[in-house]
Order: sequence, then structure tokens, then C-alpha cells
Amino acid sequence: MITYGAASMSLGFFLRTGGEVEWKTSLAFASDPKGMKVLMSESQSTILPAITLLLVSWVARPLIFTVSNALVASLGAPLRKGKLSF
Repeated sequence: MITYGAASMSLGFFLRTGGEVEWKTSLAFASDPKGMKVLMSESQSTILPAITLLLVSWVARPLIFTVSNALVASLGAPLRKGKLSF
């Protein structure tokens, strides 16, 4: 969830400003009362990237599962037979 939130915030910030988030200064910005007002007023700009990430991951999930399952099965067969060693 932390990675999902950070990715949504980064994409929302980039779409809104065209720049990247400087994460090392974010803690000081978030602890400032004026900074929190800015963060809360711009929170709607992260909703679209968050929904987009959720939909893309939902659609890609079966494909990723199938590919990773095939990869593990293809590597696991020689391991079970003792033909593949590291």
C-alpha cells in the first residue's frame, strides 16, 4: 500500500507540475501546517493516477500470473529430476 500510494503521488505530482517529487524534503513539508494544507488541497490530483494504476494492475494480473507460473514450472521440472544444478 505504501508503494501504491507513493506511485500515485509521484504520478499525480508529475501530471500537475511536470516535475519530480523530492522525497528527502517531503517530511519537512508534511510536518508544516501550511504544507499540509497544500497537500490536502492537491490530493484530488492523485486520484486519477491511483485509479489508473489499480485498473492496469487488475487487467495485467492474469497475464503476469500465467507467465510467472510457466517460468516457475519450466525451471522446476529439471530441479525435480535433478538435471539442473546451481
